[in-house]
Amino acid sequence: MATMPRPATPEYPKAFLDAAAKVRILGLDVDGTLTDGGLYINEDLVETRRFCVRDGQGIALWHRLGYTTAIVTARPMRGAIKRARELGVAHLFDSVEDKRRTFLELLKTLGLTPEQAAFVGDDLSDMRVMHTVGCPIAVGDADSTIKAFSLYTTTAPGGHGAVREAIWAILSSQNKIDQAVALYT
Repeated sequence: MATMPRPATPEYPKAFLDAAAKVRILGLDVDGTLTDGGLYINEDLVETRRFCVRDGQGIALWHRLGYTTAIVTARPMRGAIKRARELGVAHLFDSVEDKRRTFLELLKTLGLTPEQAAFVGDDLSDMRVMHTVGCPIAVGDADSTIKAFSLYTTTAPGGHGAVREAIWAILSSQNKIDQAVALYT
C-alpha cells in the first residue's frame, strides 16, 4: 500500500511551537470563531448561525486523538449546543459574562493548568481568557488587539476553517500529523 502524502506544514513562530507542545485542552469562542460572526434573523425572528464542516472535522479529529474541547461564549447558543453535541464537545458554557473565570474553573476541575490550554477567539470579549492561557490563537479576521498578543493567527477567517487550522497547527507542534492522517487511511 502506498503511503499517503503528508500535508505541507507551514512555518510557525517558535513561541507558538513551545506553547502548543503543552496543549491538552482547546477552548473555543462561538460567534466569529466557530461561525463567521454573522447572525441570520428570519421573518419569524428566528436567529441562526452558520458553522463550517471543516472545523467540525478538525474538532472530531482532536477528540479522536484523546484531547478535550470546551466552548465558552457570551451569547445564548441553543443551535451551537446541538452542533457541539454532534461533535462530542463535553464542556459547553453559554451566556458567560466572564470567560476567563469560567475557563479557569473548568481547568481546575479537569486538573489542568492554563499552560496546558489553548483558546481560539476573535474579539475583545475573548481577551481576558486568551491572556490567561498558555497558547492564545486568533482567527484570521480577529480584532487587531486580539491578533497583537496571540501566539498564532490563522490564515482562515472565523467560521471558514480557522478552528481546524488552529488544531492542525497544535498537532504539528506535537508531531502528531502522521498519527492524525493515519486515522483516515
